[in-house]
Amino acid sequence: MPPHCDSMDGPVVKAAIKALEAQNVNLILPYVPKDGENEVETVVRIHRVGENAPFTGLKPSRT
Repeated sequence: MPPHCDSMDGPVVKAAIKALEAQNVNLILPYVPKDGENEVETVVRIHRVGENAPFTGLKPSRT
């Protein structure tokens, strides 16, 4: 049986890891419904707080 979406070896976690490594939020967005996009922004905000850096919203991809 293939890994489920809520497991550490599932497609969502794998995509999230790739997105973080590539610093490209677009790699995880296919798994996020439109009404959940603000929660993705919250993850980035929390990360920035951990860096003692301001969060001013998501920026477009640089690619």
